Amino acid sequence: MRRIVIGFLAAVILSFPCFAEETGSILDGLTLIELDSEKQASLWEELDLRPCDISKERSAQITSFDVSDNGEILIGLADNEILVYNSSLELTHAYHFSVPGSFFVFWHNNQIALFSVRGKDITIFSKGLLNHRIVQMDSKSSSDLTNHFRDKTVEKTEKQTYMLEKPDGIMGLFAAYRYDRLILKDTSGIITEVYTTGKDYNSTAVFILALLSIMLISVIYAVTTVVILPLAKRRRK
Repeated sequence: MRRIVIGFLAAVILSFPCFAEETGSILDGLTLIELDSEKQASLWEELDLRPCDISKERSAQITSFDVSDNGEILIGLADNEILVYNSSLELTHAYHFSVPGSFFVFWHNNQIALFSVRGKDITIFSKGLLNHRIVQMDSKSSSDLTNHFRDKTVEKTEKQTYMLEKPDGIMGLFAAYRYDRLILKDTSGIITEVYTTGKDYNSTAVFILALLSIMLISVIYAVTTVVILPLAKRRRK
């Protein structure tokens, strides 16, 4: 009877989707749902992940970054690109992809991982795109991972500290979870720029302030002519 019960429980467990606990990255401790090959193929096609020119100029803001154990740097850009820098800060790989909504990038066992917040899925792929797999998460795990990456603006290693920086001044208030620069500071305090948008926001800030001023003046004028003046006339009568 005992053997029959054990056999039954084993059959029930094997009948559920395969769950994999990952090791060697931020996914440690999270339970991920393995997808069948057909579903993975469909998501991979929708992702449309492909290499792109590393020599072109880039000015998109940073959404996330990660540093591997050997010093390689991953940067996710707001225009759906992923950049890979080696430990000498040379850009070695660049990829473009299609993901609706927010995303984050990170290293997983020396492979690149792309986390789609809306899809609650993670695509893990090699630099040469020869190998890839896609897993999904439940809502809680997805929310926890999202909060982790939104809060991550600094990463420290034994020799360096990597930091994300927002635009200066008023533009920084409008850049929610978007950053203009990734810099690193060594133990001597020397700062090196890894990536920058290269944008000058001074003229944009002036334009926004002027626009806000015009809107404020318009509101004051409307309140004065529609509310205050008619009330004043009635009191005189």
